Amino acid sequence: MKRVGLTPDIRQGQPSLVKLAGMLNRTTVELDKALDCVQWELYISEGVIRCQFPINTGSIDKHHYCEKVGHILAEYILVEQEPELLRNIFHESYGISDNVETDALIAEAVSLLNDTSRTSRLNGLASQFSSYLAEFEQLHLDGFLQFRLRDYRLEVMGAASSAMEERIIRRQYQEFISLLQTIVDMKETLSPTLHVIHGGGQVFEILDDTFQRIEAQEINKLDQNDDHQIVSHLLALSPDQIIIHTAEPNSLIIRTLVEIYGTRAEVYSME
Repeated sequence: MKRVGLTPDIRQGQPSLVKLAGMLNRTTVELDKALDCVQWELYISEGVIRCQFPINTGSIDKHHYCEKVGHILAEYILVEQEPELLRNIFHESYGISDNVETDALIAEAVSLLNDTSRTSRLNGLASQFSSYLAEFEQLHLDGFLQFRLRDYRLEVMGAASSAMEERIIRRQYQEFISLLQTIVDMKETLSPTLHVIHGGGQVFEILDDTFQRIEAQEINKLDQNDDHQIVSHLLALSPDQIIIHTAEPNSLIIRTLVEIYGTRAEVYSME
């Protein structure tokens, strides 16, 4: 009889270990052998999940079974361990203590990690687990994650760093918007209503309330940082209300104008 043992990180807590044991037991469903021959048992006091079964005798094929277990362990890492790994990174490396903010950053980092392909990440981890199990009978999950999955850990750390950068950019953007909102609220109104005709991209025209052209801006061949030019023109004209006509109501610059002017902005779609 071959005995295979897995030692998850006991800090994950009993519910997580029970979940992993259940996931592992579901790998036996397709096997012809009686389930009690390959039942994974959880030993809470030891922090061990262990099974005992004959491999390469009867219908159980070692390579096939190691692949199935490897896939389950990879899924467990992505679903259970990865969020906690990210949580530790944000707490310890970036000093984020607010749980709500941490959860948002974790979601952002996981989204970035899965932008390429979750399936590819899953298969890569599964391959490493199955190769190890084919050779060794004991696997300590925390040690495996620390020392054999260094590329994976670096990938997760990179996603955490990118999520933090996005957080900083969003915060700076909100501070910029708040400043402009204050300027708009404090400035004396010079025009009752202005129509902002958005020709797409960074092409705009500004018309007065009788639809006469006040000033035309064709902001071409500029990078995204030059979207502020239309904002500058509007601040100078200081309208009480702006009506935006656009075929791209969800574009960043249109959303920015709406944020700045709030209820004083109306958007009409030209689609």
